Amino acid sequence: MKKFYILFFIMLCFVDGTLRAESAFSGNVSTVDPRSGFNALRSPALMSFRRSNDCSLSYQYSYLTDYRADSDVKVGGAAFDSEIENEVNYNGILSFSNVNHSGKNSFGIGITDGSDGQMRISSSDIELSNQLGTRFIEKTDEEILGFIAKLSYSYRIDSKESVGIQLELAASDKSSDKNSKSYSSGLLVEDKDVESEQNRIAAGLVLGYYYTDKKYEFGAGLKPDVTAMRTGNIHLQIIMPLLRIMLKFLIIL
Repeated sequence: MKKFYILFFIMLCFVDGTLRAESAFSGNVSTVDPRSGFNALRSPALMSFRRSNDCSLSYQYSYLTDYRADSDVKVGGAAFDSEIENEVNYNGILSFSNVNHSGKNSFGIGITDGSDGQMRISSSDIELSNQLGTRFIEKTDEEILGFIAKLSYSYRIDSKESVGIQLELAASDKSSDKNSKSYSSGLLVEDKDVESEQNRIAAGLVLGYYYTDKKYEFGAGLKPDVTAMRTGNIHLQIIMPLLRIMLKFLIIL
């Protein structure tokens, strides 16, 4: 691994040019730089200051989200060993932006991830046990599908100013399948399956303003409250009654 970093550093030393970061993917940092290929995903007023039409596509994949933890906990004076493991099988984001210009008018359409991600498949396992034979196991499988579609319009007032309006439409589907088992003295006393699904549709408007001069740039945006509609259903199948001691145990956790 050290050899790789050394080789990468040597390559950078011989690169002749300017390295630029894409403004649309700058994390939680918001910029007013219009020089981006993904302006249909940003403030709509920025689209006016790109001279040519743009069509951009990007794909992001996150693989550093797995973890495992072991610890000792006490519940009601009793000591328990706990094991928690989380695994993300897939977590990808596909982003698309297309901007076209016609005189002082600019039109854009874009698709990106929602607040919970775009496509995420994960699983988690929790196990609590002690030497007395009390044991609790919970396994959860979760799937998230979501996206935000944006329709944008921008008008260039003059060589320094522009205004824009953007319509956002967000949709998501979140489903989970949870199985929990409780053991007392090594015997199964409770087995429960919980399946849930939540659907969400939301729409909102974004108003944008952009001003540029030789020495500075200024941008402003207004985003009113989003109108949302949620639907969901939960299916429960309890095979055995919940043991009182395990109920207290879960509440404390």
